[in-house]
Amino acid sequence: MTGRLFIMLFALLLLLSSALGEDVQSPFQGTWEGSTVTLTLNEDGTGTWLSGGETTQVVYKEGRLYAGDVSLGTLRLEESFLIFTDEDHESWPLMERADALPGALEVTDPKVFCGTWRADFALVSGFKIALGEQDVPAEVVYEIEEGSIRLSGTGYENPVTLPWELKDGKMQVWISEEESWEVTCLSDMSLIRETEAMTLHLKRETE
Repeated sequence: MTGRLFIMLFALLLLLSSALGEDVQSPFQGTWEGSTVTLTLNEDGTGTWLSGGETTQVVYKEGRLYAGDVSLGTLRLEESFLIFTDEDHESWPLMERADALPGALEVTDPKVFCGTWRADFALVSGFKIALGEQDVPAEVVYEIEEGSIRLSGTGYENPVTLPWELKDGKMQVWISEEESWEVTCLSDMSLIRETEAMTLHLKRETE
């Protein structure tokens, strides 16, 4: 990831800081990327540290990251960032690379989409931004019935209701007679809405 892209994403997350937060399994398993380093950790705490084109085998234990017997520093979660603090007490934020989403379903029954859905994360440039888990959460709620969808949450002064139809296995949501957007059902029965800026992921709350 280029330094410019990292700075842009970091600035975006600062703007959304009241809406960030995600439960991550200890010990921070996944791939975390910063402006100059990439840390990958497995569930057992083993992993790799990539910096300057060189890969080092590491292990996370008792709150610290080690390369062999040498302590590299500490790790802690802060909102959606994994903060690495080295032995000189300098800190860098790392962002989690998002896993691939499940495949899309071609829905034939519109009732599959019906229910109340809430956004749990957004994908931005391959990074996962968790939503709705802070004291002042950002939230997006879709209340879907056959033929209509009610949108509410952050950014909506008042709920908005729009018509939709099933087309090519997806929800076609109509803003006007000529303009529409799509909602796709995934194989794990979650929903996504893709825009130019991000992919919004939603989980069902009620049938």
